[in-house]
Amino acid sequence: MKQINRTDLIKYLETQTNININYKLRDKQLLAIIDFIKGNDILCVLPTGYGKTIIGIICALYLYNKFKLKTIYIGMMKSLNNEMYETFRKYTNKLNMSIFICDGDHDINFNTINNQNWLFGCFTPEKFNLILINEKKRNLIMKNVGLLIIDESHLIGDEERGSIIENIIVLSKIMFNNLRYIYLSATLLNKEEYSQWLNSKLITSDNRPIPLIKKYIIINNKNKKQSFNEKIKELVKILNSVEHLNDNFLIFTTSRARSEDIIKELTNKKNIYECINMGYAYHHAGLSKEIRELIETKYRNKEIKILACTPTLSVGINLPANVVILFDIEQYDGLKGNRLIDANRLQQTIGRSGRPTEFCLKCNSILINNKCKNCGWENIGYVYFFVPSNYYNEIKYMSEVPAKAESKMKNNLDLHILQWISCNIVKDFKTLRTIIKSLFLKEEISDTELYKILFYLQILDLIVINDNEEYKITKKGELLVKLWIKPTTYHKWLISSKLINNINDFTELYIRFGDIDELINNVVIRSEDKPIFKLDLIGNYKDNIINECLFCAKLKYCINAINLNDYCNEFISIKIIISNNVIKSYFFTFYDYLSKKLNFNQNLYISESDKLVIKKASEKIFKFASIILYNNRKLSNSLNKLSILCSYGILDNKLVELLEINGIGIKYALKLYENNVKSKEDLLKLNDILLSEILNISLKQAKNLMENINYGFRNHQK
Repeated sequence: MKQINRTDLIKYLETQTNININYKLRDKQLLAIIDFIKGNDILCVLPTGYGKTIIGIICALYLYNKFKLKTIYIGMMKSLNNEMYETFRKYTNKLNMSIFICDGDHDINFNTINNQNWLFGCFTPEKFNLILINEKKRNLIMKNVGLLIIDESHLIGDEERGSIIENIIVLSKIMFNNLRYIYLSATLLNKEEYSQWLNSKLITSDNRPIPLIKKYIIINNKNKKQSFNEKIKELVKILNSVEHLNDNFLIFTTSRARSEDIIKELTNKKNIYECINMGYAYHHAGLSKEIRELIETKYRNKEIKILACTPTLSVGINLPANVVILFDIEQYDGLKGNRLIDANRLQQTIGRSGRPTEFCLKCNSILINNKCKNCGWENIGYVYFFVPSNYYNEIKYMSEVPAKAESKMKNNLDLHILQWISCNIVKDFKTLRTIIKSLFLKEEISDTELYKILFYLQILDLIVINDNEEYKITKKGELLVKLWIKPTTYHKWLISSKLINNINDFTELYIRFGDIDELINNVVIRSEDKPIFKLDLIGNYKDNIINECLFCAKLKYCINAINLNDYCNEFISIKIIISNNVIKSYFFTFYDYLSKKLNFNQNLYISESDKLVIKKASEKIFKFASIILYNNRKLSNSLNKLSILCSYGILDNKLVELLEINGIGIKYALKLYENNVKSKEDLLKLNDILLSEILNISLKQAKNLMENINYGFRNHQK
């Protein structure tokens, strides 16, 4: 880099991108941009705070200015995509171009997308994967796209989402010969191996812009309550230390409820807005989008100095801190229970520490090489680990050695094969074997394993294999692909549909059809839950919980390993044994309703955000089940009703009955239900005046509504 005239290079980049680069680019940033302009794809493995994002932006603007090509950005989190939207907008406004986001909170209008003069599209991996496997949508979105930026690309090794990221990379390379790639990552152990698989130029540096100091605080108490109290004491010491007088803090914990508990303990306040006014807040996915964005803005503006959050905040979103505290190093998983925080997450969390600044936080003088010559203050990032003594060595190793990128494609290979057949990438065994060889797998998948999966998909009627050994997806298979439902989940639903005793019993429906990974991964059974949910069949609430809502014994002892048929039994065994997780999921979904109905006064803390998350997950799963099992019309209708009940946490068929009345939407149905109007008969007893008072509408509106209701009843009777 010494031979390059920086001034000339910056001027060249400005002419090529049509923007003013009014800040100093670091050596590795310049090197990455030069290599990209030369025609190379780039893997940037650079420390947090180095400025990886600006590399992608300059390269994207170069492609647009030179070739009028657009850019797709893949961000792991909604909050990250929102932040990148604001970052991109600073540049696109000058070019009179637009940006769009496609994630769980935003969708694309495919009827008008081609009329929009857009330059950047921001996607989550799941949303972009669905675009790739849908030919019509793919052709609309990918027209004139020249660059794919994959942020946090090392998360190919993530247990849950890694296979999706790998699928995006593999499919994109097969589908688009001229597409360019920039992969961004802060931490990666096997970066040379990963770069070689990606066929990209590796740009890397181990030098952090801000020096980092790590401190390990041993927590000896094993009792959870004592451990929490001990951690709070240590936390208060750090927050009040002279060393961190002007610093801001990110406190990471692996539980949403825990993040709330920490801030409420520190502030002695329960309301989030009261906490914010004191300069404290908690942040997690269970909060509304508006509150999350408010907290993020106030944190950036230094109005919030102490923020407790879940590790999702560590993945890419630009909220660095002078001090990062890992309050918990264990996390809960629906399948694996209590376990150490994932190595990738740990490294990402550490990366949040060290806040770049040009000015001294003590005297406001200009810093030179992160040091203040006036008062001696030095800009250093601190990370504190609260570590149980038995985990010290493991956590110390994980904090010092980056995690490896490893393929997780085997986790969902049956679903991905179904997707490949759906988008005509895989047409026969030869094309399947070709795509398998292109994966980032260390262990080869044998032909026998692949034939087992293909036969399984065929038995489930998800694909058809013709006489020429060519594969075609069925209508049912297309539904699974569109809704992202695993073939094994569909298999379980088929079995449950044959075992169901009463399709109008919403509890039985929930327990039978909800015991799938997509739902139960949201909860975990802890030892303190067992007496509450009667999992050990002891305690004060045995009769109420078991008889009224769970009937565990009836289900657990009458269902064994049952398969769709003998063919499946030979290849993949699906055991239908009701898990404790689905019982807890059921209880969380209808917690308020069951507590009131059963007079449940157990001292159990369940946060509103936890209840909201499981309600949304339950609503989605049972809606999907109703769509996929459309051949069984009565069952499908009952599952759809259950989906509605889950969304409101009310386990009462009468609410569904109100919703089925012509002219009564969910808003009116809830108001009627809350006022003890719970049937058609109850509704017909109301006069216009009373109806207008209950629904808070005018007398004329009430009269018209009642006429429509009566008209609908008369037609129904005919």
